[in-house]
Amino acid sequence: MRKIILGGAGALFMVGAFAAPASADVGDGNLACNSGEICYARDSDNTNYQKHFWDAGWHTSYTFTDVRNGNGGQGNVRDGADQIRNRDTQCYVKVVDDHGVLPDDYHSYANNSTWYVLHSDIKNQNDRHERC
Repeated sequence: MRKIILGGAGALFMVGAFAAPASADVGDGNLACNSGEICYARDSDNTNYQKHFWDAGWHTSYTFTDVRNGNGGQGNVRDGADQIRNRDTQCYVKVVDDHGVLPDDYHSYANNSTWYVLHSDIKNQNDRHERC
């Protein structure tokens, strides 16, 4: 039995070692929050600092961009977002504060292009988001 477990772990390691790295999700690459994107803003009172996504994803390693001048590195998206604007063309977006093995906190937002202040359970505690 020990060989099977070690063999399985070795095979899993080998698959992970050769997997292609995930590409960064930058939305459409423009400063405006455009149709199809899921956009986050850093502050509750303005939308000057944003991050745009095309798809579901973890917020780790992403930072906000100042949409007035294009300067990046304006604070971490993970646990730093105050607002969301869902411009996804197909479905709602669920923002999640991931607790690992414990139940997660989450809130869903309709795809109606409105800026929403994140629900208090996930405001500045956003780890990831899911589509549909």
